[in-house]
Amino acid sequence: MPEAKLYETAGQLNLQLTTDDVRSGMHSPAPNRHPPFTYRTDVDPRLWFVFGRTYGQITQVDAHLFRDTTTIRFTSPVSFSKGGMP
Repeated sequence: MPEAKLYETAGQLNLQLTTDDVRSGMHSPAPNRHPPFTYRTDVDPRLWFVFGRTYGQITQVDAHLFRDTTTIRFTSPVSFSKGGMP
């Protein structure tokens, strides 16, 4: 998007350009924010999404394997709840 269009759109949304320190965090419930609402264009948001992830737990299991489909059942160490909320 051309920079001029970006600033025009931000102005229509009553956003103010800021150079304050970058903050990030998570609160539940989300805190109420009050004007002035700000934006910035000098931060690469990919840094918040690109990182190494580790899934699962390593364990040893004895299992009989067959030429046809083999099914191994075990209790999941991860508990799940409805709606994706704990």
